[in-house]
Amino acid sequence: MIKGYGFINILLLGIMLCIFNGALADETPLSFTISIEKDAYMEGEPIIVTDTLTNVSNAELMIGEPVGSFSQHEMEWLDGNTKDIPKLCRDTAAIPYDHAFKLEPGAGIRSLSSLMEIYAYGLPVGKYSLKAKYAVGTRYYRCWHGELWSNTVKFSVASPEGKEKKAFLIYKEARDLINKGVDLGVARSKIDTLISNYPDTVYARHADFLKAKSLWEEVIDGKQNFEGGIEEFRKFLSKYPDSPYWSEQAQQSIAIGLFVLGKKDEARIEFQKLPEGYLKQTHLEKLKQKILLDPGGYSTYSSQGGLH
Repeated sequence: MIKGYGFINILLLGIMLCIFNGALADETPLSFTISIEKDAYMEGEPIIVTDTLTNVSNAELMIGEPVGSFSQHEMEWLDGNTKDIPKLCRDTAAIPYDHAFKLEPGAGIRSLSSLMEIYAYGLPVGKYSLKAKYAVGTRYYRCWHGELWSNTVKFSVASPEGKEKKAFLIYKEARDLINKGVDLGVARSKIDTLISNYPDTVYARHADFLKAKSLWEEVIDGKQNFEGGIEEFRKFLSKYPDSPYWSEQAQQSIAIGLFVLGKKDEARIEFQKLPEGYLKQTHLEKLKQKILLDPGGYSTYSSQGGLH
């Protein structure tokens, strides 16, 4: 009888260990969270979303974003029809890795994106919830694969009033011209008026950024106006040194513009000013390695998809 009980106990212990080990195996080694700067915005105001992927395991992980897999923002209009939200494109990649890399235990990587890039003219007035999904297919054996849903954040969008409304009307006119690529000089003049008369409104910072962007993308005598854009982006960084998302976008544009102008040493310096995590989570790491070390890298890289 004692031997019988011993065998049963060993059997039960084995079953428990299998269950325990299975539970451990099912534990997700990553956490995926999103956050926004505040919970109340005005119509047309850019909404910056920070996505953070963190290795919560005790082991090193290979992380990547292969072709065909992406992290997707999912928007819900809480007091309206979500189908009526104006779309610019499909939901953007929240963590657009272009290559695999190692993520140490406890380390995390962030990605910043603007909902302005997804919803062309901003979101209608109302209340919203937002979450994101990070997914990588099983055929990419080198990287962690699976699906993660983030937490949910809620925010509201209200109509501007007073000086904010006056600034918004000017901002909207300038933004529409720049998005269409027409009358850019007129658009920049409108932005100058906005900055001069309403510098402390929520639209001033992004208007300044759009002014630099319009110069950077403008074609004069068949050539892209990188010089004008670089100068204006530097003014932007001086005026808004700690501006999440926009500062990094401006720094990125300066670096790429300098390289295209043949100023590789200056471009290398500007690339190094970007946060390390930012380089890993965008095409810039590959761009830096391919362009700054390879004289023909820019044309090669551009033909393979380039920088988005």
